[in-house]
Amino acid sequence: MQPPCHAPTLIVLIVLCCVLFCFVLCRAVPFLQVDPELAQCLVPFVTILRQKEAIENDAGRSALERVRAISELRVDGARLEDLCIEYSIPGEPEVPLWHGEGETPLVSVDTVGSYVRAVLTETLHTAAEVPANAFFLGFSTLCNPRCLTLFTPAELKEELCGAASVPVEQWSVPMVQAAIRCDHGYTKASRAVGLLTEVICSFSAVQRRHFLQFATGSSRLPPGGLGALRPPLTVVLKHTPEGNSPDAYLPSASTCTNYLKLPDYSCEAVLRRQLEYAVQEGRNAFLLS
Repeated sequence: MQPPCHAPTLIVLIVLCCVLFCFVLCRAVPFLQVDPELAQCLVPFVTILRQKEAIENDAGRSALERVRAISELRVDGARLEDLCIEYSIPGEPEVPLWHGEGETPLVSVDTVGSYVRAVLTETLHTAAEVPANAFFLGFSTLCNPRCLTLFTPAELKEELCGAASVPVEQWSVPMVQAAIRCDHGYTKASRAVGLLTEVICSFSAVQRRHFLQFATGSSRLPPGGLGALRPPLTVVLKHTPEGNSPDAYLPSASTCTNYLKLPDYSCEAVLRRQLEYAVQEGRNAFLLS
């Protein structure tokens, strides 16, 4: 199950980064970097708000024409009022944004501006103020916060959260062979290890993130990439019951030690099929630990 787009457990570090930059470095940070999913949810509202503002500032229209044009604005062919959108964080109705008297209004073309501002205020200020201040206070006890000016927003985000993705060219067979460790039945010269490196180097960026989450518990790598992972990604032989084919078993992982337990599959096609299935089904739980 995918987490809601405003889930603090997923975005708190990014929010902290952005708040620190806003208040310590005095740099503007796009909201898309704070919470990409929530930013995408706001796109229709921001679009209709900009259209409304453009109409209101159009000196070539009469007042009646502006009112008529605004009333004709649509979101996917429907009036904003007809969508019955509550005044709350998208995807999280338990986070109300209406603090006035009376019944909570629905978002309309008249209130879309105040709604967008309320979402941004809740996300960038209200929800982040306490943890950001706590983080800032703790950081200040270690060193002068002004040292953060040495980093760009992207660099500090990577330092705190790890790399979001690794360029395709960095996932080469020699790089992976140098970064991983083999133990308990495997060496780097083992056939299965060679097949594994070929398979994971052919993965897309999304597949690589899923593989990392399955094998290490995190979809992000530390600065320095796969070779900087500590403990290193370790490939070990997964023993199967005597008389049974390894092809019938799935790989498993111990994320605390970054262990990938790999059966000695008969060919690359079987390894790819079993690994992709295990990653897809097991990356969000301890089903294959």
